[in-house]
Amino acid sequence: MRLKKVSSQLSYYLKRFDRLIRPRGTGIERLIYAVTYRCNSRCIMCNIWQENHSDYPEVTIDDLNLTFSNNPLFQNLTDIGLTGGEPFLREDLDQICLFFLNSFSNARISINTNGLMAEKIYRTTLSLVEEFSIGERNRVRISFSVDGIGEKHDFIRGTPNNFEKVLKIVERMQEQIPGIEYSFTFTILPENYNQIWDVYNLSKELKVGFSFSPVQVSGIFYQNKDMRFRYTPEMLKEVNKQIRDIQNDDFNYKNYYYSKMVEYQKNPRKYVSCYGGNNSFFLDPYGKIFPCILYDKSFGNIKELSIQEILNGDNAKQIRNEIQKMNCHCWGCESEVSFRRSWNVALWSIYHRLQKHKKV
Repeated sequence: MRLKKVSSQLSYYLKRFDRLIRPRGTGIERLIYAVTYRCNSRCIMCNIWQENHSDYPEVTIDDLNLTFSNNPLFQNLTDIGLTGGEPFLREDLDQICLFFLNSFSNARISINTNGLMAEKIYRTTLSLVEEFSIGERNRVRISFSVDGIGEKHDFIRGTPNNFEKVLKIVERMQEQIPGIEYSFTFTILPENYNQIWDVYNLSKELKVGFSFSPVQVSGIFYQNKDMRFRYTPEMLKEVNKQIRDIQNDDFNYKNYYYSKMVEYQKNPRKYVSCYGGNNSFFLDPYGKIFPCILYDKSFGNIKELSIQEILNGDNAKQIRNEIQKMNCHCWGCESEVSFRRSWNVALWSIYHRLQKHKKV
């Protein structure tokens, strides 16, 4: 058992080192796939729900099979995020998940949800995991959006009683579908900047995971390119305090992404080279591939071209070059893919690990 653990750790660090010395050479590791843009929330920071998405055919299981099956481009695919809209509005969501889990034995799937359709979420998740053992179920994570406590969350999500519905379905699923990883995701807004700590404590109380990120602007994903979100210096000071409190409470949060989050909001600039479209990409509900959820130029459509033609084509190469020349940067979940490929971030992480052990 000990030899197996050492071997696993060695493999992990070799892969991390490989990313540093060959930042573009490891193939697609991460996929963000919006399975639908249909949504039953009315969020104040997103316009997806205002658009009519019924006129366009969504990607099917057959499309996914033709794109991803037996393809060497995805031999290192380990991180699959299924999002929306509201993913559980897809009737075949369990089949989509099973396709990826069965096709990529080392991959983990994360499904983001607003938690409104309790019975549908429960039944779909149960259908998804019933053929897996308890030990295998940790390949699935259900992330519930929680953007504040009580009425604050309901206001931001534009839906009455949303907060209570999330708490009830989380409690039910923890009890009746064990083995899955459950978590809360928090979007930082000027309206809720002072509630990060409260939701973090709630996640600890309920024994679920917790992550948080600043609100993003995207014409292709959130469809909110005309919105502006401005934090005052006082707001950022309070956000920074809460981040430090969380880091002092749990060292796992003392990583580069969280530690530099407020600094980036004060002075947005390029911290690391962006590898969006090289080692990860965003697939929209209709088959278009983008380098990430923020960059609005498409590589191509899987309904029209093979994935090799799309990712290796002149159009994709031109867009990747644009990203590099423009010094493209952001501070969302997508940026973490690039952090793994930065020597500066690696050295920063090593330093803080050593500091932790000194204190111990």
